Amino acid sequence: MKHLIPILQQLTLPVKHAHMKQIRTTLGLSQSEMAMLLQIPRITWAMYETGRRSLPVAVMEKLNAIVLLLPQQPANIAPVSRHRKAPAKMMERLKSDRKETGFTLLKTQHALDKMQTTFTARHTMLQLITAMQTNTYSKKLMDGTLELPKIISLEKIAQNDEHQQLLLQYKIRSLQAQQRMIDEMMEELEKI
Repeated sequence: MKHLIPILQQLTLPVKHAHMKQIRTTLGLSQSEMAMLLQIPRITWAMYETGRRSLPVAVMEKLNAIVLLLPQQPANIAPVSRHRKAPAKMMERLKSDRKETGFTLLKTQHALDKMQTTFTARHTMLQLITAMQTNTYSKKLMDGTLELPKIISLEKIAQNDEHQQLLLQYKIRSLQAQQRMIDEMMEELEKI
């Protein structure tokens, strides 16, 4: 961590790609880990690091948050920022991100609820159709009209199966973790 202090003191805008690589390597992170930490694709981080792409404000704010959260950070190290009012702008951005994440979380939870309801209803309907097809009286009464509802039920079950539900559950957990991270960042920013 002591090796990082001179690097951080040199950080001024524009941030040089060599500094970003030094920060990453000093923290002992791979490009993938650094990208995951900043919530960007690894290839995007690699492009920032090699200078093929300039660092946008949103990523700079996240890099700033990482610098602010480093343990044993001396008071004379200024966070990476474009403006003196960076903490206020960052707080606004975090609040916006928190609101957007909350909305996406609610929307995803609603989609999961609907998916589970559809799966259960179509599974019940399929069981009923199967029972009716095996019953000779119902079979004569319906006279082959159960094939279309059976096909539709099978399609709906496939669209809303447990695998699809697990994907949404994973997305929900990921969004909840993102909310917690935003909350922690906001708490740290309020301390400044």
